[in-house]
Amino acid sequence: MPIRTDLQIKDGAIHVRDNEQTGPDARRKLPKLEGTDLLSSGEFGKTWQREAGEHSNDAALNALSESQKAISKTFKSYSEIRERQNPEQTQASHLSSMAGDFDKALNGLAKRFDRANDAAKARLASLETEFRDSVKWREQDSSELRAVLRGMAPADRQEIVGNAIESGDGQVLAAVLGAHPTLSGMNSDQQASTRSRAMHKHRPDLRKLELSLQKASERTRQSYLDLLEKSDAITAGDLRREFQKAAFEAAEARKKAAENY
Repeated sequence: MPIRTDLQIKDGAIHVRDNEQTGPDARRKLPKLEGTDLLSSGEFGKTWQREAGEHSNDAALNALSESQKAISKTFKSYSEIRERQNPEQTQASHLSSMAGDFDKALNGLAKRFDRANDAAKARLASLETEFRDSVKWREQDSSELRAVLRGMAPADRQEIVGNAIESGDGQVLAAVLGAHPTLSGMNSDQQASTRSRAMHKHRPDLRKLELSLQKASERTRQSYLDLLEKSDAITAGDLRREFQKAAFEAAEARKKAAENY
């Protein structure tokens, strides 16, 4: 049984030393770890749900909220685990096993986010369909309408589009929103503004949910990227590589010694 040199009796119990001693089992100082806002809190979903208004309990939005919460919880859990070394393990063994568990957690979180994000994309597509139905979207004569709009003076075109937004003219809206903006004499910002104004006018509930889903998807994705960026610090990557190098050198030394037998 190997003799542990990194243990001490403190307050009547066995503890792992946390100083910078140089024994073979000495516990080295771990790198400083600070979380981002998204990693430090798993409650962002409550804000997204509140902003979604009457659709606050939307299944796709809830899935993204739970995904972000799980990412934050994983960060907090491993921030604690890295400091709680089993006295029966060396620090090298502790960090190695923790790194393996953390990789599995990352893979699980990635799959969970992918599922939630796919559900959000499908829900956004359904919102577009609901919006189009609400304005009686019609693509009849769309090409001709776009040609007419393209030939108009900007002020006249703006008036026609504005009237279509107010009245919910699905034929004009289909012409303007259903193709590349330049075909109607507009730029991408003007087209996006037209769609946003039309949704606010005729289906403000859908627009709120759409914005919440888009925000939740982007912020949950960023949460995962933040966790990836912190992964080396969480698992003390530099220190683990030092231990791995020392283990390799020790193995090589034993191998050379065996050659003399």
